[in-house]
Amino acid sequence: MKKINIIALVTMLLVLMSCGPNKQERAQALLAEAEMAMGKADYNVARLKVDSINLLYPDQIEEIAAGKKMMARIEITEQKQSLAYYDTLLVTREADFERLKKNFTYKPGKFEGYEGTYVHKRQKISNSHDRSYIRAYLDEKGEFYISSRYHGKGHIYHNSIKVYDSGLFAETEQIPEKSFDNRRFDDGEDYWETVNYRNGTDNGVVSFIVNNYDKPLKVQYKGKKHHYIVMESYDKEAIRDAYNLSLVIKEIADLKKNKAEAEKRITTLAKML
Repeated sequence: MKKINIIALVTMLLVLMSCGPNKQERAQALLAEAEMAMGKADYNVARLKVDSINLLYPDQIEEIAAGKKMMARIEITEQKQSLAYYDTLLVTREADFERLKKNFTYKPGKFEGYEGTYVHKRQKISNSHDRSYIRAYLDEKGEFYISSRYHGKGHIYHNSIKVYDSGLFAETEQIPEKSFDNRRFDDGEDYWETVNYRNGTDNGVVSFIVNNYDKPLKVQYKGKKHHYIVMESYDKEAIRDAYNLSLVIKEIADLKKNKAEAEKRITTLAKML
């Protein structure tokens, strides 16, 4: 008796399964749900529905193809949203660039292929060659660094600086003597030294100056001999302005790059539709 009941139950289940929706219909139902989710801008749900079709019904070629097109439409929509964001931010950053660059004089590169530079109007070489100060360097691609410039009646052979105020300080790394970034020269009466702190060798000095430009910052030139100065307000402002301009230049470049990539991606996806 029990054997007969089991056979009957199995038979009934088979009949019920055969009466339900087939694989194609179930795949089409998921596709419809994905379309509905996309209409509500619920793109994550739409993607999950399409992924379910690929996973559960890999043999339903038409539905899988329709799902791929839907995924392309979703990404095109998102890329267009990104383009609108990039355009809005570009307007803001380009306005920042125009405002900040008013403090600088642009000098084209001396030779073809060399980057032009932005020189702060308060740090012109013509009125700074005979003083000790911290100079801001900025090129047109936004590469920024500082340089300690020394002028005196004898060499001190400095290779680093310490900027400080009221117990707070930041100190650069030591730049080796006779390296490209550690130069000195003289004319028999006056002596000059220039040490550049590129590629992070400022060791936080730039940030310290930018964050404390309104304080009476002092500088210790460290080498075989020591030399001390109090930073002029316009030198602190020049470093702050150049640092901020460098960030804006780089952000504008990144936004333009991202925008170009988004436009290229939209073109590629459009060919799939």
